[in-house]
Amino acid sequence: MLLPFVYLAGCAPTEDLANRPELIPDWAQEIAPDVYWIGTDIDPATGDEVDGLVFVQRTNLRTTSPFSTAIKPPKPDDDDDDDVGCYSTLGFRGWQFTEPWGMDPANIWDLPADAIQATIETAQTTWESGAGTDIFGSYTPDNTETSTIGLDGENNLNFGELGDNILAYTYVWGVTTGAPSGRYIYEWDMRLKNSGRAFSIGEPVVGEYDLENCLAHEFGHAAGLGHPQDTC
Repeated sequence: MLLPFVYLAGCAPTEDLANRPELIPDWAQEIAPDVYWIGTDIDPATGDEVDGLVFVQRTNLRTTSPFSTAIKPPKPDDDDDDDVGCYSTLGFRGWQFTEPWGMDPANIWDLPADAIQATIETAQTTWESGAGTDIFGSYTPDNTETSTIGLDGENNLNFGELGDNILAYTYVWGVTTGAPSGRYIYEWDMRLKNSGRAFSIGEPVVGEYDLENCLAHEFGHAAGLGHPQDTC
């Protein structure tokens, strides 16, 4: 069940509604630039209440600083902004274990499925090499391949219509409050645009989006990280 999120009095950020992506629900709360809280649901495996976030990647990046480093906005007297690094975790602690993922490679540019899968795996390895541990699991054809805004217990990636000037959405569900040892990521889903300027695989092509670069950014969100600050 999705419930509307209520900010503490006087702490809600001021959203530029003219910039809200058309596929983001009207009731969703923007907790940081291009990061939206979309309610809570229940992890069927544990019974825990999990928060849902949508990370929006635009074709033209917004140049703003994060509103907050957590789901819950800071108290009015909170002056810890100097402690914020390049990335915020937004309350997530990380994955409890690796999980399989699926994909629907269908796209209007006829990028081959095996090349897309290999690029996904390379993007994941970028983070795993830096962390020195496995974060994401392996591809499985058993998943539905459907990327959904709601909780469905699967991690999937596909291409689809996202609206004007949107490159990708990544949906992440997990426990973001309570003791750090009890926080975890439960699920991610990812959707890349399937219109307009093409993605390139391998050697970057002028006038096209580098798929590996884009996916590496999105898998940072799937690992629990927010957008990097402009100063990074």
